[in-house]
Amino acid sequence: MFLIRNVKSGQCMDLPDTGANPATTQVSMHDRVPVGDNQEWYALPGASGGSYYVNLASNLCLDVPGWAHDGTDRNSSTPLTIYPCRHEGWAYDGADDHLWRRWDGQPVTTAARATTPPPHTPSHSTPSSPRS
Repeated sequence: MFLIRNVKSGQCMDLPDTGANPATTQVSMHDRVPVGDNQEWYALPGASGGSYYVNLASNLCLDVPGWAHDGTDRNSSTPLTIYPCRHEGWAYDGADDHLWRRWDGQPVTTAARATTPPPHTPSHSTPSSPRS
């Protein structure tokens, strides 16, 4: 498990309150909270050398909202959210925009958790319609 912490502010990626949050919850920054809060993440290997960043409390992946079935995501000003990790109808072999890399290109160290990607999830939208 790890925290995603901003170097300048020292704040961590956080979800509202404590415990699990539902899909589409926005990610924000907050001061470090003692262990047990929903600031903890783990990484699972994904395709193309990327990793899924999975929130420990919610078991949902860090997401760039505004999915487009043809891979032309354009919501660069929309806050990050959490969302189910995979679906067989999504772009990039079902991973959509849930794969991440460290800025230096090195693999993320994974926690002692399952080493397989999260399972395909039930469809919350059809591949031909955008999700929010």
